[in-house]
Amino acid sequence: QGRTPRAALQNRAFTAEAVQVIERVQSVAQRYGVEFRPVVRAAKDLAQGISHAALEEKCSMIVMGWSSQDDHSPSKLLEDVVRHSRTDTIFLQLAEDKPPQRIGVALGGHDNLPLMVKVAGTLADQYKGSVVYLNVTPEYFEEPNLRHAREIHIEALRHHRTLVPYSTEVLRSDNPLEALVERSRELDLLVIGSTVRTSFDQSEVGTFASMVARQAHCSVVVVRKSLPHVLARALPL
Repeated sequence: QGRTPRAALQNRAFTAEAVQVIERVQSVAQRYGVEFRPVVRAAKDLAQGISHAALEEKCSMIVMGWSSQDDHSPSKLLEDVVRHSRTDTIFLQLAEDKPPQRIGVALGGHDNLPLMVKVAGTLADQYKGSVVYLNVTPEYFEEPNLRHAREIHIEALRHHRTLVPYSTEVLRSDNPLEALVERSRELDLLVIGSTVRTSFDQSEVGTFASMVARQAHCSVVVVRKSLPHVLARALPL
């Protein structure tokens, strides 16, 4: 309160927690042989500070912990980061700290699919796990429902470019949220896509993804693919 960003960075008590986090990240990065460059910034607006830092550092992805105010919507911080960022975004909600070996991918639309498959495959490869591609159809499905499930499964497998084992599964339920939450009992991690707008309206994380993240019995990764480059340039910061 009342501090300028420059004054905040000069206050050791204010930056102590950030330094501790960076030290932990550095140890993990060294363990996995990942190139690492620490950056500590201060900003009056946290979401804009994150998005501006990603832009200046030429980042292609932002990874954040998931935080939610209630069972139905993500926090204002996440919404603001999505609104301002021009990168792919991944939100993590960890139910427990253990290697994710049973990884589920909740298939829905096409927008986030390549990134969802890549995230799931990379993690499964890293932790010697497997991936199951899930689709939910109505209890009494009709031909268009089954056709969509087949098409989305085929597209997911087309992007599955690792050697990790995979399977496909169709969940029959008139309540997709309930079906995915119940299926999450048998998973270590569930990957789900978030809302991506295709008009000039503001972006949002999505109520459905928020509810899954809050109610799932396993860790959840919420993936949001960046807006198309031309559209992103047209939207105000």
